[in-house]
Amino acid sequence: MVAALAYAWENKLDREETICLCMAASAGAVTTIGTKPPSKELVEELKTQVVIS
Repeated sequence: MVAALAYAWENKLDREETICLCMAASAGAVTTIGTKPPSKELVEELKTQVVIS
């Protein structure tokens, strides 16, 4: 999540994009076996499932 947040800040993403990216990266991290980061494809897929209310 911290890496996604740093990426979002560096690339000046808006608040909603930042939240979606951070949540997707976090979800991807806990569903990936071991200590390796989630794939970009997985994060992109998970971003479509993030709901902000």
